Amino acid sequence: MTDTPRVLLVHAHPDDETITTGGTIAALVSEGAEVMVLTATRGEGGEVIPADLKQLEGDRAGLARVREQEIAEAMRALGVRMHTFLGGTTRTFEDSGMEWGPDGHARPAASMTDNALCAIDVTTVARHIAAVIDALEPHAVITYAANGGYGHPDHVRVHEATTMAFDLAEWRTGRLLYVDTPTEVARHSFDPHQAGFADTGFAPAETIPAKPAVGQIVIDQDVSAVLPANSSSSTWKRACWPPERLSGMACALCA
Repeated sequence: MTDTPRVLLVHAHPDDETITTGGTIAALVSEGAEVMVLTATRGEGGEVIPADLKQLEGDRAGLARVREQEIAEAMRALGVRMHTFLGGTTRTFEDSGMEWGPDGHARPAASMTDNALCAIDVTTVARHIAAVIDALEPHAVITYAANGGYGHPDHVRVHEATTMAFDLAEWRTGRLLYVDTPTEVARHSFDPHQAGFADTGFAPAETIPAKPAVGQIVIDQDVSAVLPANSSSSTWKRACWPPERLSGMACALCA
């Protein structure tokens, strides 16, 4: 008897699962796989873009509650029945925050809370992820590549911790995959001549954060209907990721 494929996706903040791997998730669910999303933080330190939610700026607890609701809606829209935050009911890991560098890449914030993901020892974070791996026994674990996609320190920490967790876990029948941005998509996203680039306030990037993928899975699935569920933080992403690219959600999975 063939086991139903089980896939664990490890992300840093609510909305990352949709923006980065929404097409992959939707395709896996439609094919009958058991998909679980593990979110490390509640995105307490995220930038609030929509004017009607500006009152949440600086309100970490309030923003966390809104983003909890948003990711619950996103999970329903994507058909995911298993979602949890890292630490479960025993521990809370918080958003470490970030700053934008002059070239549009993310860099660590000047300060962070004691419970911030990046303030906690990576081994501690990895052990919590390993516990989820052992509980689910996934055939594949998917997370960010080493650069975290665009450099967010929480994304980088999730990559480090998940990679370590894969070795710490007792479960061995599985494969660790990293999501990377195809070079052509990265070039388009960082193209200073694209419409709306001037509005970001970024200087043209000196280098494009992409590398050739070992293998590529191309998803032609529109997940735009899920984006409104992540309204508190997704406006700027829609500006950076053109709709035609986001709808296609072509992503490279690197072993």
